[in-house]
Amino acid sequence: MTEDLFRHLRTHVGNKRMDEKIMAKEMKELDERQQLLVITMEECGELIQECSKNLRRSEFFDRDAFKKEVGDVYAMIELLVEWDVLSWDEIENRRDEKRKKLSKWSDLISTSESRLYAQEETPMDTEQQFSVDTEEEYVERFGGWRGSVTGK
Repeated sequence: MTEDLFRHLRTHVGNKRMDEKIMAKEMKELDERQQLLVITMEECGELIQECSKNLRRSEFFDRDAFKKEVGDVYAMIELLVEWDVLSWDEIENRRDEKRKKLSKWSDLISTSESRLYAQEETPMDTEQQFSVDTEEEYVERFGGWRGSVTGK
């Protein structure tokens, strides 16, 4: 179905006589999910273009247009979730995977977060997982002191 859309657009883009009303009518013939994907593509393209302008002009992130385009893409992501194309859990899982990957290959992720990802990748046997010599080590490994062994 998407191939048909692109074939149609390629055929008519070269036709200079095709006016905006005809294009609008053609776009209305798409079902809602197709519209969702086409508009998402357009918004992502506009964000890409704005990122490029920021780099060329050395106006990093100060431009209102950049903020507008990020917001537009975010709105489309919300619509993708509303239309059950994907879920917030799927998005968040992928976000976590991407942050983990970035922690290895870029400086965007903090050192402490990078260390956590590195620890996750280092397999521990059961004895290593539960062997703790000091309260400080327990707090570092498990995130806080929880009282006595009996839980009282």
